Amino acid sequence: MNGIYVIEIALSLGVINGLTLATVLVGLKNGNPIATKLFGFALFLISLIILEDLLKRLGIHQSFPHIISSTDGLFLLILPSLYLYGILSTEERKHLRKKDLLHLLPFLMFTIILMPFYSLDGDLKFSQRDDTEVAVLG
Repeated sequence: MNGIYVIEIALSLGVINGLTLATVLVGLKNGNPIATKLFGFALFLISLIILEDLLKRLGIHQSFPHIISSTDGLFLLILPSLYLYGILSTEERKHLRKKDLLHLLPFLMFTIILMPFYSLDGDLKFSQRDDTEVAVLG
């Protein structure tokens, strides 16, 4: 078996495991349900990021170019979700406060800034991505 296939199999199993566990965590009612849902949400986001990487490794992004960079901003939601999970798990409060929503601002700003890229045609996305890679690796 080629080493490349082992990586894809491991990533596939990781995505399936992560999505299953995230679904179970979001459905749990015992303990602090908001905290558990936040942890499940963070695990769901991580699984989506790994899924996008898997789809790129399999070459599926060639047929569906709109998945290119579709999960880039999700990194900005994982740490706030885990932070708020920790706060709700260790403190006596059981609900999020309005000021906790400020942790979503970096994700919203990132998404607004990249909205023109997300709305590009597939061929333009490939050319934009290739130009960026050349500039970065330059």
